Amino acid sequence: MREKFKKTTIQFDIETCKECPFCRDIYTVGAGRADDFHCCHGKEGYVPDAVLRSYPKIMHYVEYSSDEKPVPDWCPIRTDKK
Repeated sequence: MREKFKKTTIQFDIETCKECPFCRDIYTVGAGRADDFHCCHGKEGYVPDAVLRSYPKIMHYVEYSSDEKPVPDWCPIRTDKK
């Protein structure tokens, strides 16, 4: 039987959601090489693209790093805005 471990809080500093482990990217429909970024916080394992598109969209049509946006205020793990 697996031993039960006590939960640990881990914090990290990021500038954009692209650096977050809960952020997933998917090709923007109808775009050449652009991506949409979605928040997968609270979800585990593989998520099919069709399901991923229903998750909260963080950034739309990101082709270059200059297209990125800062972490949104609604981020579920953001601690500096609560």
